Amino acid sequence: MDIIEVPAYSLTIMAGQGGSISKGNDGQYKAGTKVTISALPDSGYIFDRWISSDGGSFDNEYGMETVYHTLMKISTYTILHNIILAKT
Repeated sequence: MDIIEVPAYSLTIMAGQGGSISKGNDGQYKAGTKVTISALPDSGYIFDRWISSDGGSFDNEYGMETVYHTLMKISTYTILHNIILAKT
């Protein structure tokens, strides 16, 4: 029986100006792992969407909490969320 090692990839989750990450951690994840991430906008801001720097997909890119799906070809991912100033 052959043993095939599943590659691990680096994931970095960063908050844009006007908010923070409230769920999800940077780290090494095996290919195909689903990572739950959540954003928290600061007072006066509203959440806009998630942005991936280089591939991957989201269950809901416009939801403040979503699941990120890693790809198997790219070795490093950076996840950002976009928060915009709310007009009052």
